Amino acid sequence: MTWNSPWARRYSIMRVPSIRVGIHTIRAAWSDELSDRAATLTYHSMLSLFPALLIATAVLGLLEPRSADSLADAAGQLGPGDSRAALVDSIQHLQPSATWSGPVAIIGFVSAIWTVSSYLGAFIRAANSLYGVSENRSTARTIGLRLLLSVLLVVSIVVTVVGLAVTAGVATRVGGSLHTTTTVLTVWRILRWPVLALIASVALALLYWVAPNVTNQRIRWVTPGSLLAVATWIVTSAGLAFYADRFDSFNRLYGSLAAAVTVLVWMWLSNFALLLGAVIDAQISRQRLLTEAGAGEP
Repeated sequence: MTWNSPWARRYSIMRVPSIRVGIHTIRAAWSDELSDRAATLTYHSMLSLFPALLIATAVLGLLEPRSADSLADAAGQLGPGDSRAALVDSIQHLQPSATWSGPVAIIGFVSAIWTVSSYLGAFIRAANSLYGVSENRSTARTIGLRLLLSVLLVVSIVVTVVGLAVTAGVATRVGGSLHTTTTVLTVWRILRWPVLALIASVALALLYWVAPNVTNQRIRWVTPGSLLAVATWIVTSAGLAFYADRFDSFNRLYGSLAAAVTVLVWMWLSNFALLLGAVIDAQISRQRLLTEAGAGEP
């Protein structure tokens, strides 16, 4: 394959020196105070978490009251350390009765839209800083963008959660009809994570495309930044889970607050991975533009 092939012209990232991108990414991560920005996003994440759990459990209550157990099971497997118990307890306490699921879903949806919109506003400001651009879009356009993204994000989360719950029931019924329930459920539990990782990568790629105030940026369904963000999140979450399970430092230091602190650290690592992916895509875009300008390309 040559650099002038159609594939290379379409994915011109292949012409960007990886080492140069890596060096600029490290510098940008340091100079743009990525850890501080991740802390800001963590604050908004905590405000968004419980409304999102509220609407998810309410919708599941409307469909199948016992389906919320699948959500609690997934949260128990996903969260590191003491955060597992905190997430599962929150879901169980938020799970409404079937009678109140409709009103609770509406309240949760409105709360989720408001808090997620604040989170996206903070992310848009961070993305503009990472790309080195100012926000000159009108206030109405920015607010509209935040609300639209909030609705899409909340709906996507609900659809994903409901999909997990529904497919779990389908897997159980299929396994029962084939008299291999355990095997089918095991396969389902393994396959759902790669599918969720792919969905997350696509969602992040779209977020990285629409959030910064950058013109003439082509849409990509998957980007190096989105892939690395998901991979970084998986590795850091696994590392935090290993540390929290093998060492008892959180419990010794924070006592009864250990679960809350673990959730906060997990949220911070997740947002750091999110911003790191944005930094990588920003630096790749910058290096590509410099390369094309140096080569005299349009």
